Amino acid sequence: MMVEVDPGMPPAGDRGGTDARRPGAKRGVGSCPDIVGDVFNCHPAVLNLGANFSGTRAGAYRVMDNVTPASTNPTRVCWIGRYTDRVGPAVEDESFLIRIFADAGGFPDLSAPLFERTFRQTGTAGVDLLEMDCLDGDECPGSTPTSGGNYVYSAEVATGLPMNANGCYWIEIACVGSSEAGLNWGWCASTGGTDLACLQAIDGAYTLFTRATNDRAICLSGGVNPALGNCIIADLPPVCTNPDTNGIPYDGAHNTGGRASWPGSDGRGFWTPFQRADSFTFDVPTTVTNVCFRGFWVGVTSSGGSGTPVIPDNPEFRVAYFAHDPNNADPADGVAPIAEFAIGDPGVSFVWDGRDVSSFTHPPVEFEAGRCYWISIGRIQSTPLPGEPTAPIWVWRLTTGPGVPTADGRTASRDISTATPGNWTVTYFRSAAPECATTYSNYVFLLNGGPTHAAACQPLQCSLTIPPDAAPNAEPNCALAGNLNGGCNLATPVFTPLACGETHIGSGSTLVTATCGGTRDTDWYHLTLTEETEVTFTVTSQFAGIAGFGGLVPGVVNPTGDCSEFSGGITPYVEIGSCQPVTLTRTLQPGTWIFFVASIFGDPIQCDNSNNLYLLSVECSGGPGADCNGNGIDDSAEIAGNAALDCFNPTVLATPHTTGGPDGALDECQCQANWNRDASVNSNDISSFLTSWLDAVSGGTASADLNCDGATNSNDISAFLTVWLSAVQNTAPHNGCP
Repeated sequence: MMVEVDPGMPPAGDRGGTDARRPGAKRGVGSCPDIVGDVFNCHPAVLNLGANFSGTRAGAYRVMDNVTPASTNPTRVCWIGRYTDRVGPAVEDESFLIRIFADAGGFPDLSAPLFERTFRQTGTAGVDLLEMDCLDGDECPGSTPTSGGNYVYSAEVATGLPMNANGCYWIEIACVGSSEAGLNWGWCASTGGTDLACLQAIDGAYTLFTRATNDRAICLSGGVNPALGNCIIADLPPVCTNPDTNGIPYDGAHNTGGRASWPGSDGRGFWTPFQRADSFTFDVPTTVTNVCFRGFWVGVTSSGGSGTPVIPDNPEFRVAYFAHDPNNADPADGVAPIAEFAIGDPGVSFVWDGRDVSSFTHPPVEFEAGRCYWISIGRIQSTPLPGEPTAPIWVWRLTTGPGVPTADGRTASRDISTATPGNWTVTYFRSAAPECATTYSNYVFLLNGGPTHAAACQPLQCSLTIPPDAAPNAEPNCALAGNLNGGCNLATPVFTPLACGETHIGSGSTLVTATCGGTRDTDWYHLTLTEETEVTFTVTSQFAGIAGFGGLVPGVVNPTGDCSEFSGGITPYVEIGSCQPVTLTRTLQPGTWIFFVASIFGDPIQCDNSNNLYLLSVECSGGPGADCNGNGIDDSAEIAGNAALDCFNPTVLATPHTTGGPDGALDECQCQANWNRDASVNSNDISSFLTSWLDAVSGGTASADLNCDGATNSNDISAFLTVWLSAVQNTAPHNGCP
């Protein structure tokens, strides 16, 4: 029988030691074998794979891996790793903790280590001495992000480590010195171990679910037997054991969902991060300490495109609960946070299958009987910066729930692209015909308390006080029997005329049709002015919706009210609802202006003429003497004296966005900072302006001549940043910004 012998190594039976004769051997420390190429004595390092953090600092990860020694009582262990950003150690006397555990059926017996000792550079040889040096061929410190900085470490115990030949053991190696000084150290990966997996957990709180990808690079004197077959991590148990009656179970068939982000996320202008939520109600007082959920991952590149994501070892999920405020008429706005938890918080533990199914345990949260609650699940996630790798974006999985008591087709979301999150809004999902009456879409979640049922989150009613002189509702049947003021939505447009000083009664509805789609009533109005006038619209609505101006196509200054002048967007607009008066004020030029009121596509709003009404009031002032900036000079006189004060028109919508041209109003009062014409001023406006600027200087259709000097150049960027900073800091209250 031929015994294959590693070239230049001692024969089998005495596989320890090193070999200076092997060309290109990478030992780093002379007492170690070739930690990159020696498959007999090592789980060889693969340096282009990740290095998993392992340190003793409180709150830091620790890592352990399983290994089968080829000889009894090996005296030396070698390993390889690198520090964050491939720097050098943070302390002069570096130190590492080594612990060895017996195997208990594919998992370490954590009840008591077989061996535990800290090795340091100033230690005693054969007892607790740590040797370390740069890997042969590397530079240490290295350079960010991918060059050098790999250190080889060696620890010797002259009396031998408590390990039997061909037995299964778990070795934990954790940095002490640099870790305690605040510098992370990572243990390099290997694909030559026992099972292509290791364990990594905060503070060493290992479970079968805290596994990480790939083995760890390690060498033992006397050799290793990675293929012996008796040292493999155990299979995962079920991640979730919560009953299907306690939320929204997965139907096993649907692969759609919503990107579930958290405040602090940043789409960097390529996409808008939203926080997601779903609702539930208990019949009896209930305590919840765990929630299971499902999702999947997509990748986003630095240019906003799609890429292949690397799923993080720690997804950093967050869970929050909200209680519906029974005193607030709108369930989406009337929520109060009652608890929020994140992975790593005290009392929080987390297990998952590494991709889809997750189980999140948290401190107890108490819920009342019969009350509407919302659960929100997500993580902070952003578009990567140029040069950064594709970012993993988690998508909370949607499912259908025919016959599921908690399924109601209602979810909530809010825009979190700015420092102050937007209002929650309800989305009402229905699946495809013909079973839309019994099939709903909700996010997957299962609580360990229950059972749950569809939440008591229906909109509460609020009352309007109707003035006796209010003009009657022009469309009392909403969009059902007819459409008397559907405006530009109709083949033959119809508008309700408005006049200064009037108050009108209006109504709205949102319906789910027989084909499972959505439809809503929209109300369109005409206001005709004969002179420049400051107009204030006040809308007080029982239902959630929006109200605003019909945008104008470029070049229109004095509109006629014809739909050919309508840009297709409502801008600017305000959110309405909860019987709270909301105002929108603009200085308008002579002409006929479009004003729009409609419900949102959310909860069904029945056209009952008792809970679906709104009041629309129009007040006019200013006239020719309008002075929006309060400097004591008539605005029209200012513009006549300096045409450069009027070249921005906020009602003009274009792609890319543009200045829009003169509209008879001072630009400084029209929120130039809101370049993308949405409902807020934020970083998206900077990105939008730069897109327009680049288009303009490249000879495109956009105009980014913000300072109105007749040319688009770097001065316009400076001018825009000035007005943007003024808007976000509110240093010019007359700027007209939302």
